[in-house]
Amino acid sequence: LMDVTVSPHIAVITSFFPEHLDYHGTLDAYKEAKTHIARFQVKDDLIFFNSLFEEAKEIAGMSKGKKIRFSADDCPVALDEIRLIGEHNRSNMAAATLVTRQLGVSEDVIVKVLKAFRGLPHRLQSLGLHHGIEWIDDAISTTPESTIAALDALGDRVVTVILGGQDRGNEFSGLAKRIKGSSVKTVILFPGSGPRIREAIGDAHADVCFQEADTMEKAVELAKKHTMQGGICLLSTASPSYNMFRNFEEKGDAFARSIGKNVL
Repeated sequence: LMDVTVSPHIAVITSFFPEHLDYHGTLDAYKEAKTHIARFQVKDDLIFFNSLFEEAKEIAGMSKGKKIRFSADDCPVALDEIRLIGEHNRSNMAAATLVTRQLGVSEDVIVKVLKAFRGLPHRLQSLGLHHGIEWIDDAISTTPESTIAALDALGDRVVTVILGGQDRGNEFSGLAKRIKGSSVKTVILFPGSGPRIREAIGDAHADVCFQEADTMEKAVELAKKHTMQGGICLLSTASPSYNMFRNFEEKGDAFARSIGKNVL
């Protein structure tokens, strides 16, 4: 978006969180790049925005086209009717629903697809029960906000979480407060942002046990040792992976291999 001078006919803003600040330099520069999805729209264009985010509303307000707000309440299926977990996924489904309705897709097709959609690898993907522990691969989560969403979606069964990676300067105080209010007992930290995450959790006075790992294999071994039977170990690092892995897919695959699950 940063270099475009034409906005799409249909645009969707699902959220707004600080991200890629190591590249853009400032939050204002990052936000300016985001605005290009709306800035060059014309009156016949459409922009859908998540009503929970004031920044999304503000960016949508730059469009000359029709502005349509959405929230999870616009999703035509309930959480227990879909294969994904978390209200944030229902919010994304709401956006997809409104857009596809606009494109003339029938309601029965929309509902059928929403109920059947399984999601993509590394996005709150359960790898099943191994060693008496359920392992959840959320390697795509590279921001504190996405890890908070994962904790919200999974609930009190999460007792171990693996955090840390490339340090992009993100603010971790919100994640620390969420961990304090959770059932998490063990936090396993990767190098890079790990020390800052640990400091934020300490400042929030969360009662957790910290462990450090410089490889995925070590992180999984620590998780096996410190996660109670029947609990969830969540890989949702709140940071990118480039200091240890080529990308989040490689990170997620390493997680699966380390617990003894074959990667397809």
